[in-house]
Amino acid sequence: MEQKILKIFITDDSEIILKKIPEMLRDLENVQVVGHAESTFDTLRLVKEMTPDIVILDIKLPGESGMDILKVLKDEKLVPAVIIFTNYPYPEYRQRCYDLGADYFYDKSTEFNQMVETVRKIAGLF
Repeated sequence: MEQKILKIFITDDSEIILKKIPEMLRDLENVQVVGHAESTFDTLRLVKEMTPDIVILDIKLPGESGMDILKVLKDEKLVPAVIIFTNYPYPEYRQRCYDLGADYFYDKSTEFNQMVETVRKIAGLF
């Protein structure tokens, strides 16, 4: 029986993060980064086209806030899981993201490995 590929989409305006996440996920079996965007505008269009299983989403982005995109992703059921990955891990942001439907919330500066481990666990369910 063939295992399903866990498709990941990344939205972040940092070129460093857009390179580092795929590098860290590269060795995970059955995980593929299918695309990325640097703005909220491109995210919705590309997520609708690529139908990923997980969106890794920053909060501070050009255009609307990542929280605005989170709400649309969840309200329209465009993606099964959203991981917020941000440099703004303030309690009020964390709570607001969970209220909007975020499945996970990680601080870029201290929880990179935890985010990758979460993707590994989700991939193990496929």
